[in-house]
Amino acid sequence: PIEFTTAEEAFAMEVSEAFGETARIRALERAGMPKTLANRALIGEPHPPSDEGKTMSGSTDVSEASWNAPTLQLWSTCFALGAPGHSWAITSTGQMSIGHKGMMHAAKAMAVTAAQLIDDPDLLAQAKAEFDQLTEGYTYKPAIPEGAEPPKPHI
Repeated sequence: PIEFTTAEEAFAMEVSEAFGETARIRALERAGMPKTLANRALIGEPHPPSDEGKTMSGSTDVSEASWNAPTLQLWSTCFALGAPGHSWAITSTGQMSIGHKGMMHAAKAMAVTAAQLIDDPDLLAQAKAEFDQLTEGYTYKPAIPEGAEPPKPHI
């Protein structure tokens, strides 16, 4: 688990309270986590995956990679529960120890996962086989055609 200090917990709750308990409950529902955690602003304990088969929205380019290779996405606590994306609330906690702890936790999990895949060729083969099964019959076509160039400004 990520260990947060009493001061970090208090600050995160102050930030979270700006959006209210309803925002925390909705965030927990979206993540498939128990609503009983709504009285907290930071959740450092690991929880089992709960998004299998779900499509999650967001602003990343992971979809490009995920159609071409097995992909894993993990979430760690870097901001107060219920904080809306791209908001002052995420900035306020992401730039301090809360965000740093969450990012370091995620980096360690990614490194351990990579080491396990390198050390266990059978595990890597399983991931590739599952990917092949799930994408069977689908050919990925990027939205931007090959060879396309961005428009150049007229100066």
